[in-house]
Amino acid sequence: VSGVVYTWNPGGVVADSLNVTAPGVYTLTASNNGCQNSSNITISSTVPPIVNLGADMDFCGCDTSVSITANVSGTYVWSPGNDTTQAISVSSTGTYAVTVTDHNQCTASDDITITIRCLTVNAIVSDPVTGTVLAGHNAYLDVDSFSYTGTFHYLWTPTTFLDDSSQKSPHVIAPSTTTTYLVMVTDQTYGCVAYDTVTLAVVPPGMIPMPTAFSPNGDGINDTYGPV
Repeated sequence: VSGVVYTWNPGGVVADSLNVTAPGVYTLTASNNGCQNSSNITISSTVPPIVNLGADMDFCGCDTSVSITANVSGTYVWSPGNDTTQAISVSSTGTYAVTVTDHNQCTASDDITITIRCLTVNAIVSDPVTGTVLAGHNAYLDVDSFSYTGTFHYLWTPTTFLDDSSQKSPHVIAPSTTTTYLVMVTDQTYGCVAYDTVTLAVVPPGMIPMPTAFSPNGDGINDTYGPV
């Protein structure tokens, strides 16, 4: 208003408006021709909440569930998902963000990337593919599939008949008995571990490996005989 002098306290700042940087009670006094009128305003806070979800995290496990918690009070909106609780539980790789609104309607956000690695492997007899050999005949084991790519360490047990139990595809030399092998595969970067087993069947000398299927057997394939 023309002719009116506005004074803010504390500070004695003469101005129509005042920018504040700290909470407190501020008094505005309006003066005009010796007349004065004052009014107070309380600023509860000028600092928005500080949200910190922590550093990004890596986990190993196929059934892993991770809890993420906002570290300040208020109301919450998470994404993805629009959950409104202070903490959420996640079980898949992704970036998760929360926006927190405090009682002064100030907002702040933070996000965190969760990486969950589920390592699975498949052990096989790669040669012969039937998984059965005559006693004294060589064979090969292998790990033929992984749930993700990486750099891995291998350990086969027992070491019986194996040329090198630390190889991905060890050579089974002259086996004399049927053996079930366990392979432990370790991710050398992240430490994830997976296991699988495979059995190499060994037929004793003098025995002929028996087929696993016969005809006629009612399956409609080679069920009849006739001249050719």
